[in-house]
Amino acid sequence: MTTTKRAAELRRALRSFNSECWSFDAEPTVRLLRGYEVAWNAALPWLPLAQQRLGEAAGSPSERARWQELIDKVRPPKSGRLKGTSYADLVSLCAAVRAFLNALLDAERPGPTVAEIAEYVRRAVRAGHFLPGEPIHVGQIAEEVGSPPDRVRRALQDVGDSGANTLTAAGQLASVSVRPMQTATAPRPTSTP
Repeated sequence: MTTTKRAAELRRALRSFNSECWSFDAEPTVRLLRGYEVAWNAALPWLPLAQQRLGEAAGSPSERARWQELIDKVRPPKSGRLKGTSYADLVSLCAAVRAFLNALLDAERPGPTVAEIAEYVRRAVRAGHFLPGEPIHVGQIAEEVGSPPDRVRRALQDVGDSGANTLTAAGQLASVSVRPMQTATAPRPTSTP
């Protein structure tokens, strides 16, 4: 299946799911159980693709954790029994399914992976493109590498978590004590479909 067709199918699944979610009612229990069924039926066909995305995120701890959390939140219980059948639990499940489908849709967008962006930032810091203590802005990097800002934020989280750099309270990366490399430029990450 091509990326364009998969994105179109994801959009259709999300629209269909959203329209069915708005028709849920807290009573009676049958309608509530139907809501769980609708939510899981919207997510289940996309779990293999999410598992693929999880595998592709091997170079990014934050991206792996994100995909694992998204998958865990939408997967039906293994026992087949619901832990809770409250309306609040159903609303939480619906929010998780929306986030899951939106994440899959976002992953269809072209651009470098989170791991590639993180490596680009590390190289740029080592090359002296970002001076120690200088904030690195998400929008600037997103524009440079041709990536959605959310991927850049996750990449900066990985770079910050690596210990060589720190994240500021504003979510910007502030480089610290990094010796510049001999090269003058940081290579641009390659774009993967």
